[in-house]
Parts: sequence; C-alpha cells; structure tokens
Amino acid sequence: MQELTTDVLRLNVRRTYKGLHLRIWADPQVELFFRQLALDRQRAITGTTWKPNDPNKILYAWDPLENPWVGGTVYTLMALDQPLAVEDAGEILTNLSFLRLVGVSDEPGLDLAVRQVVTAGQLATAVAKPLERSLVRFYEDYLREANVQIRLVTKMRS
Repeated sequence: MQELTTDVLRLNVRRTYKGLHLRIWADPQVELFFRQLALDRQRAITGTTWKPNDPNKILYAWDPLENPWVGGTVYTLMALDQPLAVEDAGEILTNLSFLRLVGVSDEPGLDLAVRQVVTAGQLATAVAKPLERSLVRFYEDYLREANVQIRLVTKMRS
C-alpha cells in the first residue's frame, strides 16, 4: 500500500547581500489555527526587521490577545519583526512567528525579507537546521492530531 503525503509547511531561506529572504507557505489549517487564536484580530507589522519583498504591501499578523503558547520549548511564536533566533530568559529560541502572518497559506507562499546578517556556513547550520527542528516540533506540539482516553474504574463491594 502506498503512503500518501501532503505538505503542511514549506520554507525556503535564501541569503543575499541585503539579508535573508524567506518564502513561507503553510497549509490553510495552519493559518486557521492562528486566526482562531487571534479571534480574527490582525496587527500591522511596522518595524524594520521584517519587510515584504513587494514594497507596496504591508505585512499583517494574526494577533492573539495574550500569549496562548506553553513555554519550555525550542521556538517562539511571539517575536514578530525579530531575527530568526531570539533570546528569551537566557535561552536562544528559533523565531517561528512568521507562521502568524496573514496570507501565509496563499500560493505560492508569502515572501519576506529579514534584516539579518549570516555567513554562507551559518545559513545551513545556524539558520536552516534550527528552523527545520523547530517547525517539526511546532507541528507535533500543535497541529498533529492527538487523542487521550480517560477511564475511571471502581471496585464493587460485595
């Protein structure tokens, strides 16, 4: 029997003299996940670290009213307009906040420039590997189906 596969997330990271360029695509269910958490609330990204490749566009992100994500992981979803690695409480976390961008599920993907300098060697080791590891972890933490059954058993007294 042949196993069927489907893309859930696609990320292409390219380095140029201008910085990093990302093309991000997520399954519509991923964007719906963030949209529901934000109760349809959006926020414009007006900083200087993230810019759309199209200068006529404005980036928007799904904006939850509070941080709904449990800590203690290798990534963050709460660092909009920040580099791809951020420090939090002395730990370096991979920044997956770009997954919250409005339109991330539109084909062929959302193009984003990140003002961040990395060497060619760092692109594979310090950028791509942590991103891959963190995207897998995010999928396992929040998107993969999970099921728990609880059963209460009592003894009957005779």
